[in-house]
Amino acid sequence: MARHWSFAVLQAQTPEIVQVKVDAAKQIATATKLFDGTNIEDLNNQTNGGIFSQLIHGEAFEENIDIDFLNLPVSDYVKVYVVLDETRRPHLLSVANSYTRINWNNLGEKYDFNSKDIYNSVAESLQPRQRRNGETEPPRPPLQIGSLRFYERFMPFDSIPANIRTILLDHINGNEQISRYWTKIVTGTAKGQFELKRGNAYMGRQDQVVRLQSGTGEFGIYNCGLNKQGINLVKGTTL
Repeated sequence: MARHWSFAVLQAQTPEIVQVKVDAAKQIATATKLFDGTNIEDLNNQTNGGIFSQLIHGEAFEENIDIDFLNLPVSDYVKVYVVLDETRRPHLLSVANSYTRINWNNLGEKYDFNSKDIYNSVAESLQPRQRRNGETEPPRPPLQIGSLRFYERFMPFDSIPANIRTILLDHINGNEQISRYWTKIVTGTAKGQFELKRGNAYMGRQDQVVRLQSGTGEFGIYNCGLNKQGINLVKGTTL
């Protein structure tokens, strides 16, 4: 039997020298001093630039109200989120590990989870579990985060202590609807309203609206970085 061999030969060639001539005397435009450039990252096609640069957390105001009033340590604070059902009733959601991250509804929806799905999930967690070998085992115990008890991923509204429910409803429907990771700043006699407005958002699924209604002074919100632990800014550095 005859064998045929095929060879491919790559021949290196000496590249030509490329020269780039810069004429510094020729001005084609003037850039504003406020321009600091942008950086395109392959992270959901986002554009980062300026002070954002991962320093500000919750910059799109996607999250609901904060749970800072629970006074949880940071290790537990990062595990609990507020979610709304179709009636704007708040529930607590555990994001205790990478498998329980929040998956928001379609941006056109004005709620996070359907109440039926929440209560069905809790009901299923209370049922004995069937193993592959046909045997059954008791339900998993609830996940304990501080004094909060989560069945599967949720702590439904009805299971939340009455005093916490009152605070949640006041923050959801009152004048201090402030997205998680942000904090209000009010000075002088300034009075106004903070609102989280769903639908037709400038970016994402909701807008953070700040309304100054009367008085003088400062009325707004500020950001302290990831989990409100502070932003490292160097004194004397121009940003």
